[in-house]
Amino acid sequence: EEPRRPLQMETSQTFSTDQPIVVLDNGAGSLKVGFAGEKSPRKVVANCVTKHKSFRRVFVGEEIADNDGQILSRDMSAVGFRRPAERGLIVNWDLQTAIFDHVFASLKVQTNESHLLLTETPLNPPQLNKVATEVCFEDYGFQSIYRSCPAMFSMLNSKYDQPYSSFSKSQCCVVVDSGFSFSHAIPFFENHKLNYAIERVDVGGKTLTNYLKELISFRHWNMMEETHLVNHIKEQLSFV
Repeated sequence: EEPRRPLQMETSQTFSTDQPIVVLDNGAGSLKVGFAGEKSPRKVVANCVTKHKSFRRVFVGEEIADNDGQILSRDMSAVGFRRPAERGLIVNWDLQTAIFDHVFASLKVQTNESHLLLTETPLNPPQLNKVATEVCFEDYGFQSIYRSCPAMFSMLNSKYDQPYSSFSKSQCCVVVDSGFSFSHAIPFFENHKLNYAIERVDVGGKTLTNYLKELISFRHWNMMEETHLVNHIKEQLSFV
């Protein structure tokens, strides 16, 4: 059994709560950025860069909707997408930092005067963890970094929001995290995740979008090249 260790933070300098804490949910499908203490993220953008056949420039995040959005929305099949993540893991850090630069600049984040709370994939390979730490410290100069999977933050938030509920008093729980590429079932015992018991299913939002494309194309129109449009339909009309 893996021993439970106290929560640790990687830091380059002395930690100070007077400095802002940036919360960065770095998902394979979308990027959510905000500040600690706020109820909702300041910015939610697609974690990708796009290029339209009619334009020479590359659009980062939500820029494709801000530049001639009406024209692009009529022919989204002409839009090419590039994502820094493959199978849920960040593998193209040059592309990822370009998206980070755009988001931090739009929110006017002073990275060298801030701390960072960063989400990562459960059971993320150590090599990718090392690259993420180097990018955050060396390229952006954050004062300190705390990395964990989104399920950890979700579990702690639920307990703090409902301090007198039976859930907050329980020693163990399971969080099901359905993301862009995978779904994870993550067990916790006394607020520590049990890595050896994490289960992963290769079904996520992208799988459902592709399945919906096939259903619509089989019965009605050919939507196999309309990934963006079908994904938008799924997000607006589907429910659990």
